[in-house]
Amino acid sequence: MPRYTYRCNECRSVFTAFHSMKERLSECEECGVEDLLERVPVSFSTHVKEKAAGKIVKSFIDDAREEVKEEKKKMTRMYES
Repeated sequence: MPRYTYRCNECRSVFTAFHSMKERLSECEECGVEDLLERVPVSFSTHVKEKAAGKIVKSFIDDAREEVKEEKKKMTRMYES
């Protein structure tokens, strides 16, 4: 399934969701508000010659690290409630 990134125009949180191309989310995972989600375009490059492989891997690791931090925050809030 494709991965989509959404931003809530109410609480400004950004999250990623996996769903079919026909589906579109309408409720924010953070604040629960409806119909204020905006799908964020994801840019990608197929031209790799300009970057060394190490830089691409480092960028991916940094992005993954940020995603893990966000998930930890969500889990902590969930268990504190």
